[in-house]
Amino acid sequence: MKTDQLEAKRFALMLRSGMFAESHIPKDEIPELRDHIRTRKDLIDGRTVENRVRSVLKRTANAYESELFGPNGREFLAELSLSTTDRTTIEAHFSVINEYNKQIKAIKNEIGRHVLESDNSRLQLSLQKWVKLISLILITLW
Repeated sequence: MKTDQLEAKRFALMLRSGMFAESHIPKDEIPELRDHIRTRKDLIDGRTVENRVRSVLKRTANAYESELFGPNGREFLAELSLSTTDRTTIEAHFSVINEYNKQIKAIKNEIGRHVLESDNSRLQLSLQKWVKLISLILITLW
């Protein structure tokens, strides 16, 4: 008897005796959502250029303890007296950071859209609305 036939019989016997666990195949939207989440994570991890901006500040003895990449940090950087090379380096890195942030925001919005469109989240949202309504009714009755 050929090996394929033996294996087929063995698999059939294993299947009948319940030795194979059921596997879950996610809906098409789940792998897409996972891809978006992975991409967002990769973009966040890719913002290592922030470290390059910090190294320029460290090298030029310009410490900034607060959030460097927020509005106050950008104002701090704009007021610094830096060489043309350092200023160009920082501006180039900020350009990259801005693009990363823009892409991260777009993907975050796409993830939110996926979540809101899923059946489970619609059910959860409707349940939350009912819980709030019932809570308000109970509060007014007491």
